[in-house]
Amino acid sequence: MKTYKTTAMKTYKTTAMKTYKTTALITLYGGEIGLTEDQAAPRRRRLEGGKKGVYTILKPVKFKAGEVIRLPEAPKVLMRSMVEVQAGKPAPQQDAEK
Repeated sequence: MKTYKTTAMKTYKTTAMKTYKTTALITLYGGEIGLTEDQAAPRRRRLEGGKKGVYTILKPVKFKAGEVIRLPEAPKVLMRSMVEVQAGKPAPQQDAEK
């Protein structure tokens, strides 16, 4: 059975989430995001839901470099600030500042 989410703007098919590690400060303005409970706690007023660690972003949320998040699809504009983490492989380490 296919699951569809509906918003005021569009209807879209729910997809599996990919895991990304941020390499710089990023801000997300909407959509769904997968977070741990520790990540979601300080952002609780800006998020809704939480079933199985998946939240809907209500207000802009920021993530610092090094945080691991899950997204259905990463915005192309942010791909310079994130790297995809492959299943079964550790998240890439950031280069130390010189």
